[in-house]
Amino acid sequence: MNSYIRKEKGVLVYAVLMVLLSSAATVYSAFYMSHLMDAVYAGNAGAIPGLILEGVLFIAVFTISDYLCRTSAEKFVQACSRRVREDTFSRVLHMNINTFNEDTSAKYISVLNNDMTVIEEKYLAGIPDIINDIALYVLAVFALFYFSPLLAVIALLTNLLPMFVPRIMDKRLKKRQDDSSRLMDAYNAAIKDAFTGFEVIKSFNAAKQVFQSFAKINRDVADGKYNVTKTQVFAFILCEVAAYFSFYTDYVIAAFLVIDGKITLGAMMGTIQSMNYLVNPVNDFVDRMTQRSVAKASIARVQELLEKGKEDARPRKPVQTLFPLAVEHVSFGYKPERDVLHDLSFTFERGKKYAIVGKSGCGKSTLVKLLMLYYAGYTGHIRYGADEARDLDKESFYQKVSMIHQNIIAFDDTLRRNITMFQPYPEEEVEAAVKEAGLSEFVSKLPDGLNSRIEENGRNLSGGERQRIAIARAFLHKMEFLVIDEATASLDAETASQIENTILAKKDLTALVITHKLNAPILRAYDEILVLRDGALAEHGTFEELMAQKGHFYHLYHIE
Repeated sequence: MNSYIRKEKGVLVYAVLMVLLSSAATVYSAFYMSHLMDAVYAGNAGAIPGLILEGVLFIAVFTISDYLCRTSAEKFVQACSRRVREDTFSRVLHMNINTFNEDTSAKYISVLNNDMTVIEEKYLAGIPDIINDIALYVLAVFALFYFSPLLAVIALLTNLLPMFVPRIMDKRLKKRQDDSSRLMDAYNAAIKDAFTGFEVIKSFNAAKQVFQSFAKINRDVADGKYNVTKTQVFAFILCEVAAYFSFYTDYVIAAFLVIDGKITLGAMMGTIQSMNYLVNPVNDFVDRMTQRSVAKASIARVQELLEKGKEDARPRKPVQTLFPLAVEHVSFGYKPERDVLHDLSFTFERGKKYAIVGKSGCGKSTLVKLLMLYYAGYTGHIRYGADEARDLDKESFYQKVSMIHQNIIAFDDTLRRNITMFQPYPEEEVEAAVKEAGLSEFVSKLPDGLNSRIEENGRNLSGGERQRIAIARAFLHKMEFLVIDEATASLDAETASQIENTILAKKDLTALVITHKLNAPILRAYDEILVLRDGALAEHGTFEELMAQKGHFYHLYHIE
């Protein structure tokens, strides 16, 4: 977090200067009260006009300095917070897909929302305040020595007690906040699941059960926040007790010194006022240090994401060519003791269309995930041209390769930006991609054409329309290699056939399509069909060749 503070050192220096000016104006009030009280006690009416003018000037300086102090402090806080949020979000976006999937989206949302709010309010906002507390304390010490060295020494000694509170409470507060943050992860996940699965919940009449689960998590979150606050309150009470002890000790001794003629009544008033600026900053300082202890858990979670988002530092090769794509004796498992793919070998050639078929769980999706560089822990080789897949630069790779998933994501934005994926493209290229993807008729019926709004998660689109938008994305980006992971599984047969025909008709595009729909007219259009069985390549060939062999594919086809 210190690196972000250093990046905003210019704003911080200005804020510190304003804090010092405001603190000086604040402590000056003790001298003003002393002068006023001495003038009143001495019956010096002639000093009153000057004191009134002095008071007016003091109010003007204090008002201006306090305004500049507060606004500059807030500017510093927001500048740092903005940088941390942007860096954290950027690191998440630049994670490889495998790393991203190690945590839930609810955790990422919780870190960017809840933990960042904790850091902003309890850590960053406290930095100018801590500087203000220190400035007030130091200036108050000088003021106390001016009024009475004896009272100053006593005040300094009695003010040592609250400073031990943060060290005593640090570990307990950090643990309580960490527990609270983890509960917020579960809370966000529960909300996300309920809203994402709303139709399923209603269809199965599970609203009561889902609410009961949410209510339990909500109670846990409330209890977690209460435990954090309870610990903070305990720390605050310890400081309050120490502060009252310090106040009353100095008040009583000051009274005796006035009676004994050692100090004037004005000096006593100045001492009392200065004590406020000595004791209160100590209490505030302790409270802010306690808040920083709370924020440590959130800082650790943000730091975890920042570190997690760092890619392997070793240099990666830019993609020179995608083909031939050679899979050589590849085995892979999500767990070391259990392989999903077994000694799989095959070579994909440029411009051809491939279908992968097989029963659920046979390794189809795992194979395409390896081809898409999701995982590097395979044995054997996957070579794009002469380069090993795990050595390739992912950004360079994804400029040439695209994957259409079964669940197409549509963003709450215009249709145009959903197709261009927020990147600038010439109008004629966008229209050409729309036409090739079979979206022209759909676009013509929209009130604002390509500038029509797509609602959250594409809820105003049909399944086929979402699929065609995904295809238009790939066509517009001029992908050389398109991988489709059962993207038509949830569509009706006619729409699924139209989608596949659109892809098969695209010349110079190499396509690899996972499909469960063994539709003979469509399958005949593929250059080759790969048949997977229990993680191994059982057979491959054209539709006619596989049917003639009467092997596993023949069996699957007749079951279908």
